[in-house]
Amino acid sequence: MNAKEKEIDNNIIKSGQPGLSYKEVMAGEKDVLQGLEGVYVFVNPIKPEAEKYSLTEKDLQRDTELQLMQYGIKVLTHEEWLSTPEMLCLWIEVVLLTAEESTVAAASIVVELHENVLLLREPKKVCIIAATWHRGNVWSGGVHSINKIRGHVKDLVSEFTKDYLAANPKETKAKSK
Repeated sequence: MNAKEKEIDNNIIKSGQPGLSYKEVMAGEKDVLQGLEGVYVFVNPIKPEAEKYSLTEKDLQRDTELQLMQYGIKVLTHEEWLSTPEMLCLWIEVVLLTAEESTVAAASIVVELHENVLLLREPKKVCIIAATWHRGNVWSGGVHSINKIRGHVKDLVSEFTKDYLAANPKETKAKSK
């Protein structure tokens, strides 16, 4: 166990959650996916210049929704999402970095499950929206290969589907690969 993991373990013990370790808390990330009946997909706005390299929010949205449906994960409409108490949202963010006179680019790619979470603090309980599942990646390459970022987003969504299927083995109609 490294120093950071020991520090986190100490903070967990101080928090009154004895018996949990850093590794057990991280392993429990899949548990938050148990019983999910569907998710709304939201793609954070991408720099407009990405469109000239065939990277659009619309394509990422469609790719993700199709990928989820392929594995039997219900995709919620905006109206359905607003009417659920959990407000489950698969949030996708691509932060693209380019320089005017450069032929190279970089991107931060994040896929997270956001949902309503109840904080049990005194003097009152508070409900907030928080990320309960997270995966991310960094990409770099030539500006003419920016469209390859779509594949990296698909890879991260694939990790979500695998974790979802592991947490909900009987409730999905997954196609085997």
